[in-house]
Amino acid sequence: MSNSLDDFVINENFVLTKYTGSDSIVIIPNNVKIVADRVFENNNELEKVIVSPGVERIGNATFANCMFLGSVTIPDTVVSIGDDAFYNDYAINEFNLPKSFESIGNETFYNCKNIEFDVVLKKDSKIGNNAFAKCKLKNLVIEDGVEHIDAYAFAGILGIQNVVVPDSVKTIARGAFANSSIESIKLPKKLDAISDFVFSGCKKLKDIVVPATVKSIGQRAFADTSIEEVDLENVETIGDGAFFNCKNLKKVDTKETVKSIGAEAFASCSSIENFNISNSVTKIGAFAFSDCVSLTSIVIPESIKEIDDYVFYGCTALTNIKIPSSVEKIGDGSFCWCSSLEELRIPNSVKEIGKKAFYKCSALTSVTIPNKIKEIKNETFFRCSSLEDIVIPETVESIQDRAFYRCSSLNKVNIPDKVKEIKDSAFYKCFALKYVELFDSVKEIGDEAFMWCSSLYVEVPEGVKVGKNAFHGTKLDSVDPMIPLKLSLHR
Repeated sequence: MSNSLDDFVINENFVLTKYTGSDSIVIIPNNVKIVADRVFENNNELEKVIVSPGVERIGNATFANCMFLGSVTIPDTVVSIGDDAFYNDYAINEFNLPKSFESIGNETFYNCKNIEFDVVLKKDSKIGNNAFAKCKLKNLVIEDGVEHIDAYAFAGILGIQNVVVPDSVKTIARGAFANSSIESIKLPKKLDAISDFVFSGCKKLKDIVVPATVKSIGQRAFADTSIEEVDLENVETIGDGAFFNCKNLKKVDTKETVKSIGAEAFASCSSIENFNISNSVTKIGAFAFSDCVSLTSIVIPESIKEIDDYVFYGCTALTNIKIPSSVEKIGDGSFCWCSSLEELRIPNSVKEIGKKAFYKCSALTSVTIPNKIKEIKNETFFRCSSLEDIVIPETVESIQDRAFYRCSSLNKVNIPDKVKEIKDSAFYKCFALKYVELFDSVKEIGDEAFMWCSSLYVEVPEGVKVGKNAFHGTKLDSVDPMIPLKLSLHR
C-alpha cells in the first residue's frame, strides 16, 4: 500500500511535521530524516507503520497512545528515539529495535507489554528513565566497553532473569534496574558504589554479590527484594532504607569498615535474628531496625553516642540489649513495642530519654533511670504492664503526661524532692501502686494523674494545684482541686 504524499507535511529540513491522512498502514516517505514530536500521537486509525531507510530520528511522543498500532518496522538508520515515542502502545507485537541506536528517551516504550525486545547496550549508547518499563526483554546484552548505565535505564523490565554487567562498567546510576524481574545479577569488579534505588522493588532478586570495591550502599538500593544474605566486606556507609522490607534476609555480614547505618536501613527485615554492629559504627539512623520481628539480641558498640528515634520500634522478639556507657541520648520511641524486652540497664552516661522510649514494653520488669535525667517525658513507660519497680533519680524535676500510664504491676515508686510537677494521667490505672511519697517541691498534679490507683497510699502536700479527677477511683477522689490540702491515705 502507498500513501498519498499530500498527507505528509515535510519541511525544507526533511522533517515530517504533520500527517493529515487516515490510513491504517503508513509508510514514512524515504526523503524524511526526522519524524517530529507528536505527529501520530493518539492516532487510533493507525495499525502498521513502516519507517523508510534514511530516517535518523523519531521525536518525542511521536506514536504515543496509538491504541491499535500492532506492527512497527524501523530501519538501522534510526539512531535516536525520543521520550514517550511509543508510550502506552500496548497493542504492538511486532517491533525491531535498531542495532545501532545512540539514544532512547525517557519512557519511550512504556507499557509496550506485547513486544519482546532484544536490547544490546553499546558503548556511548544512552537509555533514558523507564525506557522499557512494563516491557518484556528477551535478551539484554551489555557490551564490554560500556562504562555507565543510565538512571532507571532498565527499571520495570519484565522477562529477564539473569543479568551480567561487564567489568568495564564503573557506575550504575540511580534506579537502573528498579522494579524489574531480575533474579540474579553479576556486578562489575570496579564498582565503588551501589546507587540509590538500583534494585529497589526487584521482588525476585535472591542472589547478589557486592564487589569488594563497593564503599557505599545507596538509599533503598535493595529495598523490597528477596535476597537472603549479603556480605558487605568493605562497605563504609549503608544508606537510608538500603535493605528495607527484605523479608527473606537472614544474614548480614558487616566488617569494621562500616561507619554509619542509615534510617530504616534494615526496617521490616523480618527474618533477621541476630545482628552484629561493628565498633566502627558511629551513627545508627531512625527506624534502622524497626519491625525486625525476629531479632532476639543485638549489641550496641561503644562507638555509639545516641540511639536515634524508633531504632528498635516493633522488635517484638528482642529479649535483651546492652546499652554501652558511651550513649548519652535515647531517642523518641527507641524501644517502642519491644514487647519481649525483660531487662534493661540504662547507663549513667545517658542524659536524655525521649518520649515513648519504652512504650508498651510489656515484659519489662524493672528499670533504673540514670542520675542525669531531669524529666521523664510523655509516655516513656506507657503500658509497661510488667514493670514492678522503678527508681527515679534525685535529678528529675518533671514527670510528663502518661509517663507511667497503665503500668498495672507497678507497686512502688519514689518521687524525688526536686519534682515540681506530675502531669496529666502520669500514673493512670497503676492498679498495684501502693505507696507514693510526695514532697513539698510538688506544685502541680495534673488531670487524672493517679486516677484508678485503687491501692494507693499517698500524702499530698499543702498548696498543690490538683487537676480534674487526679485521684478519682482512690479514697482521695473527693478532693476539691481549688482548696490547698494535706491529706493522707493509709491502707
